[in-house]
Amino acid sequence: MLIQNNKTDIYQASSISDLISEIKKFVASRIGVASGEIEAAPIDKFEFGNFTIPLHKFDTTKVNTTMVAELKHEFSKKGIGDVKLVGKYINFFFSSKATQDIIEYILSNNELVDLDTLKGRKIMVEYSSPNTNKPLHLGHVRNNVLGMA
Repeated sequence: MLIQNNKTDIYQASSISDLISEIKKFVASRIGVASGEIEAAPIDKFEFGNFTIPLHKFDTTKVNTTMVAELKHEFSKKGIGDVKLVGKYINFFFSSKATQDIIEYILSNNELVDLDTLKGRKIMVEYSSPNTNKPLHLGHVRNNVLGMA
């Protein structure tokens, strides 16, 4: 279980940070801005990718499918499995090798993994128990959400 760390911390601490820095420099050179102006952010929904570069504040006329193909070609051997242009975002998917490296990094770093965190602690599980003779309503959502969380 991860403790006190999120995807950004893991990406910055692992070898993935060098890859992301290279990608940011590549994108910056293609759109004509300083690499420090380019930001990369993790994506929460895996179907959209692992991280993204938002381009809202830049002239995106230079960002097209050709540039995305160049990104994919340039970084495919370095850990990027796929690159997609979605609106004003360039979404990146890690290759299976890069994903394996991230998992190994997390598991080998004792500061990121603490399997004894819940040992000896009581855990309460909420679950839904609506009256079967009445319809469900908005008031039932709280326990459903707490139980799923």
